Amino acid sequence: IIEYVKEWNEELDKDRGNTLKEWIEETIQDGIEEGIEEGIKKGIEKNTLEIARNLIKLNISVDDIVKTTGLSKKQVLALK
Repeated sequence: IIEYVKEWNEELDKDRGNTLKEWIEETIQDGIEEGIEEGIKKGIEKNTLEIARNLIKLNISVDDIVKTTGLSKKQVLALK
């Protein structure tokens, strides 16, 4: 295993100019960034649904809710 890791580290260094440690750190950072982006996306979706629910309570038309929130007509109707 140690020899395999050494060879892999050498190949990474040749191909990318970075070491195994740097590759692992970059991979972890990429994962963190993807997780943050996914969390933000889910938060926005949750807020958009809440806004749509509030607009429904105010008797705003489905078409206007679709225009305002970007949700589909089907999504808005499902909230009723």
